[in-house]
Amino acid sequence: MSIEIIGPKKYKFQDRVCLLLALQHAQSAHAQLEIEPRGGEDAQLVFDNGLSRNVVEVQVKGAKAKVTVDELADWLAHFPAHEAEDPLIARLVNIPTHNVMMIASGRCDDATSTYVADLGDPIAPWPATRIKKPDLANIRKGLASYEVPLDGDSPLQQQRRKAIGTLFSLLKDPALRQAVRRVRIIERLDESTVRQMSESLLQSVHGVVPDLIVRTLTALETIIFDAKGTGADVLPAIRTQIRAARPDERLAPAGYIARGDEEDLKLKLTTQKVLLLAGRPRIGKTMTSRQLAGDFEQMGFIVKIAESVQSAQRFLMDPVNENRLAVVDDPFGGAHATDDAVRELALLEQLLGSIGANRRLIVVQAQDRLLE
Repeated sequence: MSIEIIGPKKYKFQDRVCLLLALQHAQSAHAQLEIEPRGGEDAQLVFDNGLSRNVVEVQVKGAKAKVTVDELADWLAHFPAHEAEDPLIARLVNIPTHNVMMIASGRCDDATSTYVADLGDPIAPWPATRIKKPDLANIRKGLASYEVPLDGDSPLQQQRRKAIGTLFSLLKDPALRQAVRRVRIIERLDESTVRQMSESLLQSVHGVVPDLIVRTLTALETIIFDAKGTGADVLPAIRTQIRAARPDERLAPAGYIARGDEEDLKLKLTTQKVLLLAGRPRIGKTMTSRQLAGDFEQMGFIVKIAESVQSAQRFLMDPVNENRLAVVDDPFGGAHATDDAVRELALLEQLLGSIGANRRLIVVQAQDRLLE
């Protein structure tokens, strides 16, 4: 027996899954998330770093006892609303940068377990060796089942079944393999699990205090709901709401007066990963560092104001898939005393040689102490 989630409950679950995806990717400066794109799936993730662009269509499914080949075939045969052309499987075949993520509350059976992934896995095609001949045969079997006309089919449904039959009569195994390499199923993701994962991400990754978790989730769900069908990327609004719920919400100083070189400083920090702000005391080095850090936070970076180079090192070398930026004030002494400036300098030299591609460091230091 299978159980369907229907009506408002189903759409609420869909909204909460989309919110979970937003929390998962809010830190990425290259990610965009659109809710119910026109003519598309339940959501669409786009990863665009300026060199490559990958699209992930998201389907949120009801609660099924098992995800079978027939279920998977039905999902792959998903057509745009009111149309009998360009089903999902055709987009996967024709567009090599197209992907699909299917969110299922049920468990995959043996025939569909090939496509099981974790929500936090990188968006990348399965290795070609993962998709065996029996997997391709199973997909063909499921789509053959989809082709069979049923009593009560509407004219549109009849056209869709015919379109799938035509597509698969021409589709060779190599092209089918390349297409299904970009299919992933997130199984056993039910209402309770989605809620727990969202709460955990808000607290452990985004720094929202426990007392504000419930209120923040409600506000974020409203953002997701209001964005449906608008074509807007929801991640900027999600980031803004999260910042408002964090105790260190205002990194950028109030009333900051631009110096005119902030864009150059941001470019240096982006390309070189490290920025040193040095000068005489009380000329605005710390204010400028906070303004830059606030700008990078808006781009999806997690920011830490570190009390020492060692603290920044721990933060930046933590092996998590996040964009991170650390700011260290006067590590060699100046505004505050340090017992071992030589040790701090050695740690800094060590850190400079090991900063990863998605890490940034700002060092603020009084000029006289630096020269000394």
